[in-house]
Amino acid sequence: MKRTIVTKGATLVFVFICACVTGVAQDKLRSVEQPAKFVYPNTPVEVVVNLDGKPMVNRQAQAGPDWLRRISLEITNTSGKDINLLWINLMLREPVYGAKVASAETAGIVVTVELRHSAIKVVQAGDRITLAPPPPMIDLSTKIAREQGLDDIEKVILDIRQVGFTDNTVWTRGRVSRKDPETGRMVFVTEDPLPPILYLP
Repeated sequence: MKRTIVTKGATLVFVFICACVTGVAQDKLRSVEQPAKFVYPNTPVEVVVNLDGKPMVNRQAQAGPDWLRRISLEITNTSGKDINLLWINLMLREPVYGAKVASAETAGIVVTVELRHSAIKVVQAGDRITLAPPPPMIDLSTKIAREQGLDDIEKVILDIRQVGFTDNTVWTRGRVSRKDPETGRMVFVTEDPLPPILYLP
């Protein structure tokens, strides 16, 4: 009888240890990367990535699989102009470059952080705001990622895609465009040196 009690106790201890190890194993190094091709010298905002409200050192942190729900972006307007449009992507997977046909396999899985999702409508020059991706968007994107074989997302790519200003100019991945008063169409500013990045034709 005594031996049986010890065996059960040992089993319970073993199960408890396994549960603890499994819980710890879920915590791993997570990172938000910004490859050189997504860095532009004329970027009009600075972005600090926070996890649970604290800056991620080198944009890295030990965290569990729910880490994207705990991410927020601290964004500073360094442009000298007022911003009324802000579009930043956290790409769970980068799009396939040059793909002729867009599909679930070729298109990047994206979580979008936008100014229009917040109560803030204008970010004045020099101001700093904090935005977070909407949880339903995170849930949908991670669901799609799992369906495509990304069971555990360890990194995302920071893509500062577009910033619009109250003077009707728009910065898009390194290039600046302005609305033509005659046609209403956006035209690139001629002195802007950088071409836009295009993934799909």
